[in-house]
Amino acid sequence: LLYFQTDTLKHGLPSDKFATFVSILVLMEVTLRQDKYNELHLGCQVFSYLFVCFFQSLF
Repeated sequence: LLYFQTDTLKHGLPSDKFATFVSILVLMEVTLRQDKYNELHLGCQVFSYLFVCFFQSLF
């Protein structure tokens, strides 16, 4: 828990926004696992990577 808090502080993410972001990623992952099309799955992986980069650039 201490490591998690230190890592969060290092990235400068408030705990509530970070928890919301993790929830979004989990929801996206569940959606991807239910997807039956590999091409769309790969496209969503690329999108999620770009989304993470965009989110990190906001802070």
